[in-house]
Amino acid sequence: MYPGRGPYFTSGQWHGFFWIAHHGAGTTVTATSFMHTSFEPPLCIRGSVVPTPDNTSNAMLGVNLNQPDTQDMTVQTIAPSADGLLLDVKNNAGSALRVQIQALDGAVNDQARWCAPVSGSGGFIPWTAFNTACWDNSGAPYRLQPISGAMLLVPGSPSESVTYDVCLNALSEASAPAAAESGASGAP
Repeated sequence: MYPGRGPYFTSGQWHGFFWIAHHGAGTTVTATSFMHTSFEPPLCIRGSVVPTPDNTSNAMLGVNLNQPDTQDMTVQTIAPSADGLLLDVKNNAGSALRVQIQALDGAVNDQARWCAPVSGSGGFIPWTAFNTACWDNSGAPYRLQPISGAMLLVPGSPSESVTYDVCLNALSEASAPAAAESGASGAP
């Protein structure tokens, strides 16, 4: 275990350390099971996201996707090799939730991070669902650029605090389910 990092995650070609972050003065985030050496689900975050007039406050549980388990912890990128990602979450407080992926400069470049809304317990989310402004789909679509991280993001509100309690059970890159690939509707 390295200071400032959560457990180490491995899923297929994805591997790296978990981390937490927040934006907005007064936003809180507490992680559970963060002292484990390797990812043991569920990994949960809870707290409160403060309102900000420009709607930029948030809390997140992130994981690096191409990072060796070494002391220097250099984060690298990886190109997607499947159709999307498979996400399993438990949203105990029912807050709005997004999944975000980003390139190495995604923390400072809003054109290098893409998000998609998460409903229910998640499920398969195709790369085509991601764009730079997923809250209204007005952003640039994700075009399979190499990515360095993925995160669960709890967005804030411009007018009220958002209480959240969300747990990550599983995350992996995945192929589209057979019904989605064929366009099958179940009709005779």
